Amino acid sequence: MSSQKKARVELRAQIERALSFHVPITHLDTHMLALLSTLELAKVYIDLSHEYHLPILIWRVGPSESAAKWLEPLIDSTPTSFVKPFMIERKFPGPRGSIDNLPDRYKKAILNGKPDEVTELIVHPGIQSDELSAAIADGSYGSSWRVADYRTITSPEMHSFLNQNNVRLVTWKQLAAATAQVIP
Repeated sequence: MSSQKKARVELRAQIERALSFHVPITHLDTHMLALLSTLELAKVYIDLSHEYHLPILIWRVGPSESAAKWLEPLIDSTPTSFVKPFMIERKFPGPRGSIDNLPDRYKKAILNGKPDEVTELIVHPGIQSDELSAAIADGSYGSSWRVADYRTITSPEMHSFLNQNNVRLVTWKQLAAATAQVIP
């Protein structure tokens, strides 16, 4: 059995297992871009989102420069009626680095989003505690970053910024419901 078929079998089994426990699946995601690492895996990811009528997260730029060369045409060749309701663009204010200007980097990422599309901002929030420090060492996405993320996204300043820029926060449950209305 090819690796693509093995991946399809495994991913379908994971989805079916969650459904058997009545987990309300709202979308599919590919942690750390694993399913965008090859053309074959990306096709499986897109096929399964279509099969289960679930929105997916996808980056037009893959996990490497070379991936972007095949990922963009794959996305562009997908029928529009499929892409519009299913594909959610991700934005990230990275690169990893200083947390000093994190609020400004998030605001810039938000303002760079397209007004007629859904954009996901990736955050890794955490509340400062001994447990967080013990579980996640400091450094890239470490405890200090997560505390700064939490403070940024829960701050009155950020909420005011979102309101002033007409940014509407939505849940995956709302997106899945909208998707179900678009695709029969």
